[in-house]
Amino acid sequence: MSNISPLVSPGSARTDIAAAVRAHLAVARVSDSEIGRRTGMSQSRISRRTNEEVPFDADDLGRIASALGISYLELIQMPTGVPPVVPNDGTTD
Repeated sequence: MSNISPLVSPGSARTDIAAAVRAHLAVARVSDSEIGRRTGMSQSRISRRTNEEVPFDADDLGRIASALGISYLELIQMPTGVPPVVPNDGTTD
């Protein structure tokens, strides 16, 4: 029996996708309420997904991408030019 660790830890895809969606919304300067209005989804539905409480499903992502005028594949990747998150203490690590 082999002890091979998974390439992706459980939950990391959910975290990465939620972070990418949050970044795209921030770049577009669109709130959860506004993207909800544009997609017909409730603000709480959007918020639960961007806060990683519930994973996005493919339909959610497609509707959000369409409302932002980008492709589904663009939405699940970090937008280019997004600066790294700097901790409150001012360090970069």
